[in-house]
Amino acid sequence: MTQTLLRPVVIGLACSLAIICAIGLITPARADTEQNDASANALLNDVLNYVAEWLEQTIGTGSKIELASDARAEPRGYKVQMLFPNPAILGTIGNGLRMNDINATVIPEENNEFTFSVNLPNGAEILGAGGAPEAELTWADSNLSGLWRADLESTTVLHGALYDLRVTNPGQTSRSAAIRLGSLKVDQDLNEAADGLWNGSMILVMKNLDLAPPKNEASVFLREFSTQHRANGLDLKAWLTLSEWANSLAPTVMADGSAPPLNIGEAIQIIKELNIGAGDSSLTIHDMHSEQGDERLFSLNELALGFEYDNNLRPGGYRLKLAWQELDIANLGLGPSEFFPHTGSLDLGLERFPARQIFLTMSSLAEASENLKKLDGNQAVQLFALPLLHANRTTINIEELILESSAASIHVNGKLTAEAKSAMGAIGEARVEIAGLDDLMATAAREALQNESMQGVLAFLAIAKGFGRPEIASDNALVHVFEVLLPPNGRITINEIPLDLIMNSGQAQLKGGLEPLS
Repeated sequence: MTQTLLRPVVIGLACSLAIICAIGLITPARADTEQNDASANALLNDVLNYVAEWLEQTIGTGSKIELASDARAEPRGYKVQMLFPNPAILGTIGNGLRMNDINATVIPEENNEFTFSVNLPNGAEILGAGGAPEAELTWADSNLSGLWRADLESTTVLHGALYDLRVTNPGQTSRSAAIRLGSLKVDQDLNEAADGLWNGSMILVMKNLDLAPPKNEASVFLREFSTQHRANGLDLKAWLTLSEWANSLAPTVMADGSAPPLNIGEAIQIIKELNIGAGDSSLTIHDMHSEQGDERLFSLNELALGFEYDNNLRPGGYRLKLAWQELDIANLGLGPSEFFPHTGSLDLGLERFPARQIFLTMSSLAEASENLKKLDGNQAVQLFALPLLHANRTTINIEELILESSAASIHVNGKLTAEAKSAMGAIGEARVEIAGLDDLMATAAREALQNESMQGVLAFLAIAKGFGRPEIASDNALVHVFEVLLPPNGRITINEIPLDLIMNSGQAQLKGGLEPLS
C-alpha cells in the first residue's frame, strides 16, 4: 500500500521538475533581449513537447500530461511568465496525479543559460484507475529555483524544498495521514571550470518520514535520510552523452524473437574520452525503526555509507566506508543474538586499481574474434584483468573492520597486494583480534543442546581458540590474536602455523569430539 502511494508522489514531483528542465530547449535568447509573444509561446511549446517526451521515456508508452485548459506564456520585459492550469500526469489506465496550477518564471541569460523559479501548489490528488481520486497529497510550503543549461539539456543549479508533506486516504485526517514527511530539500550547485570540466556538490536531505499504513500493517519511521555527492573535474557533457546512449537501449525484439545485437563501440569511444575526475559520495540514516502493533520489527540508530574516488590518478584510488550503530532485527533467524553484530564499521581502500584500463580491455571483447567472445567471465578476468592488476601491484587495504555483538567483538586490519611472481598471484598479511571468544563458546554450547546446527559452530570456535594467541588488550580485556600471512610461496600461516596443518588438526578434533565446557 505504501509503495502504491509513494510512486505517484515521486512521479508528480519529478514531472514538476521536468516542466522546468524543458525551458532551454529553444534557441536561447540574449539576456538583454526583451521577450515578445512569439518568443514566449515558442518557449512554452518546447516545454510541453519536452514533457511529453520525458513522460514516454521515464514513465512508459501511453503516459501523457493533461491540462484543464491551454497553457499560457506572457512576456514581461526580459522574463517569461508561464501558467500550467491543473496539470495531470496520467498513465495508460488513467491513474496518476493531478495538481493545482503551476506558475513558472523564466529569464534567459548568457551562455545558453536560463534561470527559473517555480510556484508549486500546496496540494494534489492521487488518481486510481479511470482517474478516480484515491488519496490527497498536500504540503504546507515549497520553493523551487535553479539554472538550466540549454546546450547540455541539464540543470546545473537546483534548489528546492517541500515542507510538511502528507498523503491522506479517504476518511483520514491530516493527523492520521498514511504518509507524513517533515521536509524534503534538494541542493545542487555545479560550476564549469576553464578547462570545461565541472566541480560542485549535490545534496538531498529528508527528515521525519512517517509511514503509517492502514489495517495494522507495519509502520516505518525515519528521522533523517541524506545523500551527498561532491565532484571535481567531471566531464559533464560526456557523462550526459553516455547516459543518453544508455537510455537509447530500449528493449526491442527481432522478427525471430531474439534481441538485436548490442553494439557498444559508441559507448567505448565515449568512455575513452570521459574524465570522471575525483570526488566522494555519502549516504546517512539516523533513527529508523519499524513497528507492527506493540512489536518492534526493526531498529537502527545510525548508518553511514561513504565512497571516495580519484580517477585523476592513473591507475585510480578508491575508498569504501561503512558504519552502523545499534542495529536490531526481530525474528532474523540467524541464531543467538550474541552472534549478531549490532554495531560495526568497515574502512576499505583500493590502491593503484586500473578501473579504466580493465573496462576498456574487457569491453573490447565485443569487437574481438569469435574465439575470444566464447570466454566466460572467469576466463576473461584471468586473461585480461589479472595482468593489469599484477602490472600495477593493485592493493586492497583493510584499514579497519570492526564487528561488535552483545558478547564479543572482532577487529581486523591487513592488506593484499597483487604479485605476479607469487604462487597465489598475491601476497598479504592480516591481524585478527577476537574479544569474548569464551562467551561465544558458552553461548554455542548452550544452544547446541537444542540445535544440532550449533554443534559445528561450537567445534569451529574451539579450534579457533586452540590456535589463537591470547593477549591483554589496552582496555585490559582478553583477546585472541590471529596473525595471518600469505607469503610469496603461497603457503598461508596463522600465528606462524601453516594453514594446512591447522585444517588437518581441526578435522582430527572434529572426528574425536570435543570435551564439554565447564
